[in-house]
Amino acid sequence: MTVNDAVLGGIERVKQLLAYGRVEQKIDALLDAFEYGEAGLDLIIQALQNSEVDVQEAAYWLLQESTEPKTKLALQLYNPYLFFEYLFTIERYTDEVRSIACVDISQELQTLVICNYDNIIQVWNMQTKRVIYTFQPEATKEFDQIAIAPNNRVLGLWHCLDLAEVWDLKIGQKIFTTNIQSEEFWGVSFSPDGQTLVSTRDGYKLTFWDINEQKIIPSIFIPENIHRRIPIY
Repeated sequence: MTVNDAVLGGIERVKQLLAYGRVEQKIDALLDAFEYGEAGLDLIIQALQNSEVDVQEAAYWLLQESTEPKTKLALQLYNPYLFFEYLFTIERYTDEVRSIACVDISQELQTLVICNYDNIIQVWNMQTKRVIYTFQPEATKEFDQIAIAPNNRVLGLWHCLDLAEVWDLKIGQKIFTTNIQSEEFWGVSFSPDGQTLVSTRDGYKLTFWDINEQKIIPSIFIPENIHRRIPIY
């Protein structure tokens, strides 16, 4: 058997699995398809139209690794929002929610936090689709962004040109307010354990806060302007 015969046999096997295999087999076949060059890439692109959404999603993410022009075109024409699952809708203009300013959702998709332009914070249970409680921080400016810590225990609220606040998400009580004011206060993020908060300000400085001790850990200065939102790994 020649090398070409082996490749042809492999491609035929991938085609058969994509046509008649179980979902798990189809996804495995897509992974194998990369071994067969352009012919395999064509099969992955075709899989974007597979009847199984899970297979489409696998093909979509696999194609992200390709730099081929036809791959980029296929991704541009594809609608990735098919992977989203509708949960529920909160109307923007009601007696309960007036003009939503910013939102965040906990990592385990259990809690939704909404802030409106009156600085009223609503904490929602996403399973029951009901408000758990509502509170209003004492802030001089409208909140620009909010963030839920990965441990779902604390909530960060910040507003441009002002201070950041850290709140206990479970009971709606403020833990502390950052004591550094800046002309360009950009935002906050949490460490994966939810114990440390980092604030970004002035386009060059990261300030770390120990949430339990409510004090600053040494800052990091960066020579170039940094992004307004900083994830921590």
